[in-house]
Amino acid sequence: MRVPSKMASDSNTEDKQEVGNETLDEYRAAFDLFDANKNGQIDRKELTTLLQKLGKNPTKDEAKKIIKAVDKDRSGTINFAEFCELMTMQKTRSEVDQELQTAFQRFDHDGNGLISSSELKDTLTTLGDTLTDEEVDLVLSAVDVDHDGNINYEEFRLL
Repeated sequence: MRVPSKMASDSNTEDKQEVGNETLDEYRAAFDLFDANKNGQIDRKELTTLLQKLGKNPTKDEAKKIIKAVDKDRSGTINFAEFCELMTMQKTRSEVDQELQTAFQRFDHDGNGLISSSELKDTLTTLGDTLTDEEVDLVLSAVDVDHDGNINYEEFRLL
């Protein structure tokens, strides 16, 4: 059995990804674990418990927003199909985060967790973009939120 789930690859298009049997079984086990009252739905309290076990500490409003984002039938709860979509979205976010981390590490030559202006210029030059010092400073100032002269990972994610 395969459950299709829609994932927006960007704001204008949708791709259908299919969840394989093994993944579907894992999702079912997780769903059943957190469906405390065994009614086939995960409500806000059950979702909050799930997220807390994953190391998050959501507010009531945050939990409601998560439910609203996947609650296709507008029941105010998450059924199994909606849970599969939520889990697929989370997995996709994790993959994107991993790709961003890898890209950041390519710029961070000395591994200190910061991209300096020289590292930025060197990496962009290696990629074929020859920038002047002024252009590098312009990019750096646009991204350097904390104004320390470097780009940290959180600032890099904003790019």
